[in-house]
Amino acid sequence: MLDRLFTYAKSKPLSEIQLHSLSIEGDQSKTPSGLDQLVQLFNKQVDLSIHELSQVDISALTDTRTIGRKQIPTTLIGLYVHAAEHTMRHIGQLHVTIKVLEAASNTKSFNDSSSK
Repeated sequence: MLDRLFTYAKSKPLSEIQLHSLSIEGDQSKTPSGLDQLVQLFNKQVDLSIHELSQVDISALTDTRTIGRKQIPTTLIGLYVHAAEHTMRHIGQLHVTIKVLEAASNTKSFNDSSSK
C-alpha cells in the first residue's frame, strides 16, 4: 500500500507489478506468510518511504494529486498523511499478529513439554 501511495505522490501510474500485488492482496495463498518475511518487507517499504519523504519539496505539499483509476483528487500532503495513518494501522496489526504467534508458540512448547 505504501508503495502505491508514494507512486501517486509522484503523479505516476501504478506499475504492472503494483497492479498484480493489488490483485492478490488479501489472498493468503499468494502473499508472504512467514513472520520474518512480513516484517522484512514492511521494514524495507518504510525505509524507502522515509527516504522519499526526505527528498520532498515542502512547497509542493498542497499540490493536487489523483488516486486510482477514478483519479480521485487529493493533495500531496493528503497522500502522506494517509500513508502515515495506514502505516500505523499496519504496525498495530503486526503487533497483534506477533503476540498471537508468540502465544501459539508458547502454548505448543508447553503442550510438547507437558506430554513427556
